[in-house]
Amino acid sequence: MTPAYLHSLSAVARMVRHAFFPPTCALCGMVVEEGRVLCPACVRRLEPARLGQAEDNSLVRSLLDRVPVVRAMSMLRYRPDTPVAELLLNIKYYNRPQLALTLGRWMAQELMETGIFEGVDAIVPMPLTPSRLRERGYNQSERLAQGISEVTGIPVRTDVLERVTFGISQTLLAGEERRHNVADAFRVSPSYEREVVEDGGLQHPLLLDDVITTGSSMSALWRALQPVQPSLRLSVISLALAGRHAPPYVDDESIELETSNCTTRTRVTYVPD
Repeated sequence: MTPAYLHSLSAVARMVRHAFFPPTCALCGMVVEEGRVLCPACVRRLEPARLGQAEDNSLVRSLLDRVPVVRAMSMLRYRPDTPVAELLLNIKYYNRPQLALTLGRWMAQELMETGIFEGVDAIVPMPLTPSRLRERGYNQSERLAQGISEVTGIPVRTDVLERVTFGISQTLLAGEERRHNVADAFRVSPSYEREVVEDGGLQHPLLLDDVITTGSSMSALWRALQPVQPSLRLSVISLALAGRHAPPYVDDESIELETSNCTTRTRVTYVPD
């Protein structure tokens, strides 16, 4: 079969798929235009975090108590039982890796001007334990990172850190309990330790999580990295931001988001890893 024939066949397949399975909003289930994951009404319901510039904001100031961050940024404001919580549920529990990938692209496009990606040599997503990865089938933070990488060209590194324990849900714990729950949850992989010895390793990684609440997980990642690279420059990014880091206001500015794969609607409270 010629390339032209294959292209025509693919176009016909897309038309048939669209006729029987039209794209729908990831939040409300309404049919949307081809290439979109959210309907206009749901886009308007999202609450941006609106932290400002990446070098000086409330998240940076909060994390600096425990993590020597250069920059920090988040895209959306997380509150329970909101559209942002539903998006997080979809990418984490409802087998929506393509949605996570698209959200990562959106993060990159919208946050580029904040300076969060300046000087970064790799994106390091929050790791999952092997058992949790098998259970879920993918790491939602890794898919977010891949989406960012497609836009920025910054490589994704999943071989730097490993998750070795998994405590109870962070949402069930207070601030101090959260810190103890993840205190020894991560370690530097042996292969990356060798890389540091032989080549110096990364100089300025961007640590990525789907949602930041108290910053305890980011602090634990830093404590794992510090013995290996004590002078490492770090930046931090997340799709959503909860708790005291976020500004106490709602900004109703709408943001366009595009892709072609969306199906489910959820009404359950999101539970961070």
